[in-house]
Amino acid sequence: MCPIIVMGLGNPGDSYQWTRHNVGFHVIDELAGFFGLSCKKRKFVPLAAAELSQEGGKVLLAKPLSFMNNSGQVIKHLAKLVGTSLDSEQGARLVVICDNVDLETGVVRIRKEGGAGGHNGMRSVLQNKGSLQLIKVYIGVGKAQGAMDKYVLSRPKGDDLEAMKVGIAVARDVLIRIIRGEDLEKIIGDLHAGQ
Repeated sequence: MCPIIVMGLGNPGDSYQWTRHNVGFHVIDELAGFFGLSCKKRKFVPLAAAELSQEGGKVLLAKPLSFMNNSGQVIKHLAKLVGTSLDSEQGARLVVICDNVDLETGVVRIRKEGGAGGHNGMRSVLQNKGSLQLIKVYIGVGKAQGAMDKYVLSRPKGDDLEAMKVGIAVARDVLIRIIRGEDLEKIIGDLHAGQ
C-alpha cells in the first residue's frame, strides 16, 4: 500500500473555528480522534499533523496552518514525512478535504479529476501536488448568501450547522474506508447511493 496523506483545508485560529471554510480541519480532528490521535503543531513548518500506520503503509493526517489560499505550500514537506517526493513514480496518495458551495450543506462527494472549481485552497493544492495521486473530498456548505468570502467565513446556525456536522461525520467515515484500503469506486458508489 502506498503512503497516504489526508489533508483537511481550513484557516488556523479560534476566529475561524466552525466557519464553513474550516470543514476540512474538523474532518481531520474527527479522523485523528477515531484513531486515538491528535494533531500536533510541527516546528519550522506551518502544519499540525498526526501519523499512523495502516496495513503496512504510513498515513499522515494534516492541517496546513498557512491559511486557506496557501494550503498547498506544505505538500512538499508532507511528501517527505511519508517517505516520498513530489516527482516520485511511486508517490503517495493525497486526499484533500474542503468545503464546496455548489453542494447542499452536508452532502459529501468524491472527485478524482477536475480543477479547483473556484476554491483558492484547492487551487494552491493543484499547483503544488507534483505527481501525487489526488482524491478530492468535498463537503457541501450550501449556496453563498451574499458575498462569497463573507459566506464561507461565517458560522452556520441551527439546521445548517447540524447538516454540516453530519457531512463532517460522513466524510470521516469515507476517509476511514480509504485509509483501510477499500476500493475507491465502491466507496464512491456507496456514498452517492446513500446521500
